[in-house]
Amino acid sequence: MSYLNWKGLTSLSHEAPAQNVSAAVQAAGTGAPSRTVLNLELGPTRLGELIQELEDVFQKDGSELRIALPERWLLFWKLRSEGNRILLAHPNPDEWVATCALEKESGEKVLLSLKNSPQGQSLSLGQLVRVQSVSNLEIVLVFKSSD
Repeated sequence: MSYLNWKGLTSLSHEAPAQNVSAAVQAAGTGAPSRTVLNLELGPTRLGELIQELEDVFQKDGSELRIALPERWLLFWKLRSEGNRILLAHPNPDEWVATCALEKESGEKVLLSLKNSPQGQSLSLGQLVRVQSVSNLEIVLVFKSSD
């Protein structure tokens, strides 16, 4: 399993989504349940790290990637054989575990989008790839011009 330690990013915040890493609960749409949104702002260095590690997950041996984030958040990226899922677990009151499990084709699509991401833009995974209805999390990657 590959590992990135991004605990040093600006803290998670429900009030300030424009920071490096933030989480906020927002409505998923009329009649739909609330969905947690994990926002990650990535400068060129972290974006490069993410691309390199996700290439290992989705294009090479299919290992998983674990990313440690501030305030006891963990984000796992995994290769899945059937159906895309983006899930959030809350095993303890101060611990959050997010899993982005994608089929190979979807993982490669995310990689291509990351490699072609213009600075100042964002990428919403749930809009890029179709996720199964059991998914309860949206991950938004925001691309910054500097680290």
